[in-house]
Amino acid sequence: MEGRIAIVRKGLYGLKTSGNRWHAHFANTLHSMGFTPTRFDPDVWLRKRDDATGYDYISTYVDDFLITAKDPWPFMRQLQEVYKIKDPDAPSTYLGALYTGDPSGVWTINCKNYIKAALIQVTSMIGEDIRDSVTPCATGDHPEEDDSPLLNNKRHREYQSMAGMAQWLTTLGRLDICYAVSSLSRFCSSPREGHYKRMVRLWGYLKKYPDKSIAIDARDPIYAPDHADELKPDFADQYSYASEGIDDMFPEAIGKELAVTIFFDSDHAHDKVTGRSISGVLTMVGRTPVIWKSKRQGAVQTSTYGAEFSAMRLATEEAHTIRYMLRSLGIKVNNPCRLYGDNLGVIQNATMPEGALKKKHVALSYHFVREAVAINVISAFKVLSKDNFADMMTKSLERNSFMFHTCGLLWASSTNP
Repeated sequence: MEGRIAIVRKGLYGLKTSGNRWHAHFANTLHSMGFTPTRFDPDVWLRKRDDATGYDYISTYVDDFLITAKDPWPFMRQLQEVYKIKDPDAPSTYLGALYTGDPSGVWTINCKNYIKAALIQVTSMIGEDIRDSVTPCATGDHPEEDDSPLLNNKRHREYQSMAGMAQWLTTLGRLDICYAVSSLSRFCSSPREGHYKRMVRLWGYLKKYPDKSIAIDARDPIYAPDHADELKPDFADQYSYASEGIDDMFPEAIGKELAVTIFFDSDHAHDKVTGRSISGVLTMVGRTPVIWKSKRQGAVQTSTYGAEFSAMRLATEEAHTIRYMLRSLGIKVNNPCRLYGDNLGVIQNATMPEGALKKKHVALSYHFVREAVAINVISAFKVLSKDNFADMMTKSLERNSFMFHTCGLLWASSTNP
């Protein structure tokens, strides 16, 4: 073979540069079709429609892609001229999620197929049927206090496998298990028998409710909580230097503006071992949940005030993120995001010019949030705790409260609100 050129017809495990070259080739194809990558995500491409009524989009993930357009078929035919496409029809599944549309134009995202396949694997691992559960975790449960024996190597791997599948379900849209997954995933490196039982209970909940779906609905939210009081500040003499940075490369904003609503909450000193609090944030565009987080705070807060201010700062960061994302997609963003929280003291200090900085250790959160209020990035509302959807991201609620929040956010199935 010396002196000859070898042609690789197919790499057994792929070449080191295969992914990069494929991405470059597909990018060149999309450029030739008139698409450009968005500033927010280079794997989401947009193209202004010929009639200038809006934009068409193509999102890519390795060798998968999804077309979101008023008329997607011309783009599909163009791509078929270059590539052999396995499934050129309307999407049914994408990255494990089931997409269902109806003649009215309402689409839902559902994970039931992934859940059913995962349950077969989980049942096989634990060696017995999984009992149904009405909630992902027991009311008031604190897995960090569990002192049962450590799992053996086999059970340890099973626990990590179940946690990984549950994390992907959370990413796909099962926000109702976000807190439970976040809580149990902390112990993947050293789980105990009690943690294993809790993980099985989580899958028992998914077994009982596999069909819960997110509906894609751009209409303004119908959320009308009791006593939702907006605090309207006047920062004319403060933060006059602050401004919201607008990228000059954003596409022209076309069409109707979408309402953005963010709920935030915290559970002070939730962790009984470390004393760290938990922040919960839920972001909605129109009536569609798009971002949900349940996250332990990075430092111990000595008061509820400090924990709630940290959660409000996290919500404000999400407001900046979602506004940048919408603008990069060519969507109008003029009005502030509406933030709902249940701690009046924190909201007053964040929105009232005369509000004093009571705790110096939250100074960064204090000024970050107040600047966002001053430049009209956010507007803050005080709501009752029972109306705060982010409450389910911070603690294990009793059944009625959990179902109230879940039913307000998710459809019972892909076709039944």
